[in-house]
Amino acid sequence: MLARILRKLDSLREVPRPAGCKKLKGYKDLWRVRVGDWRVVYIIDDSSKLVSITRVAHRREVYE
Repeated sequence: MLARILRKLDSLREVPRPAGCKKLKGYKDLWRVRVGDWRVVYIIDDSSKLVSITRVAHRREVYE
């Protein structure tokens, strides 16, 4: 699973809003993408072309 998550993190460099990603409600620039039962939560700063990972956690724990 770690390898899949790392591949997804790497792919966010080129495509920060891949198919299946979702913008989190109530947050200005917070997005999430699924990797199996895991979620990667991240911020996209379009002006500086920067993607910052804020959390990687199992789906049960990611929104706590």
